[in-house]
Amino acid sequence: MGIFDSTPDFWNIMEDTYGYTRDDIAYSLFVTGAVIAASGAFAAVTAVLSMTKKFHFVALIACIISSLLGLIILVGAIGFIVAYFIYKAKDEFKSNNQKI
Repeated sequence: MGIFDSTPDFWNIMEDTYGYTRDDIAYSLFVTGAVIAASGAFAAVTAVLSMTKKFHFVALIACIISSLLGLIILVGAIGFIVAYFIYKAKDEFKSNNQKI
């Protein structure tokens, strides 16, 4: 919150104009950061499973969840395109029953 503290009257303007307090903004930033981190974690799972070509269904679901969470910062549309490509590449993934 240091960047906001360096701007004179930032908190007064936010409260007067929008009705947001310092705690409201801090909570919003925390929730947004947590959602983006979760989206990144699911994207990482998708990337690892896609690179190793294992567990197609898990990779697809992780990509869809990452895309849904990514909608908060408008990158979800890209994730849905990637999910489509993962869906279409099912034959490239190793069977879950097959010995590796």
